[in-house]
Amino acid sequence: MDIETKKKWLWRYREAMFQAESLWRQAEEWQNVIYEPSCKVLDGMPKSPGFSNNSDNNIVKHLELIEEATEATASAKKIRKEITNAIGKIDNSLGIKILTLRYVEGFSWKEIESIMNYSKTHTRCLHNNALGKLKIDQNSTK
Repeated sequence: MDIETKKKWLWRYREAMFQAESLWRQAEEWQNVIYEPSCKVLDGMPKSPGFSNNSDNNIVKHLELIEEATEATASAKKIRKEITNAIGKIDNSLGIKILTLRYVEGFSWKEIESIMNYSKTHTRCLHNNALGKLKIDQNSTK
């Protein structure tokens, strides 16, 4: 399997997490819509915190987003486990650390170079060597 295919396979976790986080943010926005007062009439009469006119639809949408976000989070966790297991089988601890920092934790190259205290060239060389040793189950790339 070529290096670019391996990188794409490794980036799946970060992409899955971005999707899950986006769904959680949307669910939070819908929750705010649900609890906004429906009317701001100041007629001096006491009011209970009301729901907007479409409260039932808003609640359903909110619950659907929570369900989607929960499923997306579970999927991301499964992908993370699959990726960390594959990375953990590499016989080079520096390679494991670099691949984990890059593809699981999402660090930039500059951050990784700083953490590892290695030059850009040495860090990329270790990265490429680790990618070369990475074994991916062919069934998990589909």
